[in-house]
Amino acid sequence: MVFAFTLRVMSIFVGFGAVILYINKNLLNSKQNLRRVFATAGVVSVVVGSNMLIG
Repeated sequence: MVFAFTLRVMSIFVGFGAVILYINKNLLNSKQNLRRVFATAGVVSVVVGSNMLIG
């Protein structure tokens, strides 16, 4: 049971690493794309934070 839990957590981290690698290789290759990614992350963060404070 411990082995299954460890394997599942490890697969989640490997999957997250693969997503980050894909983003780095395909989206963050120019300064304009980098600004768009950070702007999108900022807007999502503000929306989620305000939703948590209001709701």
